[in-house]
Amino acid sequence: MNRWEDSLKILESIANSYDKDSVQYKALEEAAQAFIFLNLHKELKTAYEKFRMQSDKGLSEAQKRHLREMGIKPEE
Repeated sequence: MNRWEDSLKILESIANSYDKDSVQYKALEEAAQAFIFLNLHKELKTAYEKFRMQSDKGLSEAQKRHLREMGIKPEE
């Protein structure tokens, strides 16, 4: 379990101390949803940055060889 899932469990335990129809419960539920959204955004941003850095490097010799074996001529 990652760190933000631990935080969600804490929010859930706090929310469960309130009635499900209460303003406090609903506010904690919205906070948890926002927390999920922000963390997913952060993870996607990190993955995209990693992808961009990898794609900017160009193909390795092993990747070029693999493409040639498949009949694809890689750009040099």
